[in-house]
Amino acid sequence: MLLPPAPDSQAGHALRGDGEYVYDPSEHPFWKSVAGQPITPETTLFMLRKKWRIDQDTVANFKAILEMYIGTHNFWNFTVGREFKEAASKRLIKSIHVSSHSNTELVSGISNALIQVDDPAIYGETEWLGVQIHGQSFMLHQVRRLF
Repeated sequence: MLLPPAPDSQAGHALRGDGEYVYDPSEHPFWKSVAGQPITPETTLFMLRKKWRIDQDTVANFKAILEMYIGTHNFWNFTVGREFKEAASKRLIKSIHVSSHSNTELVSGISNALIQVDDPAIYGETEWLGVQIHGQSFMLHQVRRLF
């Protein structure tokens, strides 16, 4: 889910930082909308998350984050037994596609690098964004830990 952690969770406290403002999850529209709601079988946090729909600003922020992965980068932290400076620690991410039907944009400054962001799919009551990463090659554990 592209929701920040619950404001009262351990991760929510970590995002706020130690006295230094980093990000306050309670300011997210989803957490504002559910604040103070009584917990019933219809309004459990799980059910409320299923009904939440992503807005265009969140999709745009997600797209901006994904654009940082396109190109050649050192993914040394995904390797086992390699040194940081080794050429084998670098990988090329050619394109990233998010979701179902096309809205393709050429990423500025990178020739032939595409990122696609489309409308999310809804299965049952849950909204999904599919993410497809096209790279020259991947390291063990790389795709699992990118997001």
